Parts: sequence; C-alpha cells; structure tokens
Amino acid sequence: MAGHRLDCHLGEHSPLGWLYRADAAVALLGVDYAACTAFHLAEYRLPGEPQLRQFRCFTSEQGVRREHAFDDIDLDDGDFSELGDEIDNEPFVRRGTVGAAACKWLPIRAAVDFAITWPPFRQRRLAGP
Repeated sequence: MAGHRLDCHLGEHSPLGWLYRADAAVALLGVDYAACTAFHLAEYRLPGEPQLRQFRCFTSEQGVRREHAFDDIDLDDGDFSELGDEIDNEPFVRRGTVGAAACKWLPIRAAVDFAITWPPFRQRRLAGP
C-alpha cells in the first residue's frame, strides 16, 4: 500500500495495479461481477483522454487526519454485470462455494485484459460525454 499514489484511485499506481502486475486473482464470494472492482483498472488502460471527477481521501500523518482532494477518472461500474455475463464463459473463471456462498475465482490480469477488448465496455467509455 505504500506505493499507492494519492492521485490514483484504482489505476496503475494503486494496489489494484500492483495486483495486476503480481498476477494475483480476485475471489467473488457470494457476490456477482457488479462488485468486481478489478474491472476499473481496465478503464484506466483505455486509449484517449478520460472524463475526470474530483475524489477525496483521508490519510493519517503522525496521528493527524488529513483530507486530500484529487482529480481522477470518472469510474463507471454500470455495465459490470453484463461484462460478467460475458466473462463467465471464459475458461479462466473457476467456480465453487465457500460455506453456502457461490463463489468465482478469476485472475485479475485475464479479467482486465478481457474487459479492455469487450466491445460494449470500450464503446460505453470511448463514446465521450
């Protein structure tokens, strides 16, 4: 987490970017793809100039809480369920249960790379405001 730049919400300089580079996986425990935050990294990797919005976060420095404001990509999870319907057919998705919860396991790298190439994902974000 020490390398998480304050001006990068869920992109290359966040823990999500590090997990991608480390070839980590995500486990969706009792939730569907709408909750798969890993797909946001794909938004950062699309070509062009993304629409930005302001975010706020808090840090603790020597016991003092500090607020930071920064501009970053206006993230859009509105099609993650539909993206999941498509990705669910891929051989890299594994299914199982934990307790009574239906679960899915998928490599972050494969999920992000799939999202980038899925036409509706690209069209929704590259069409512009």
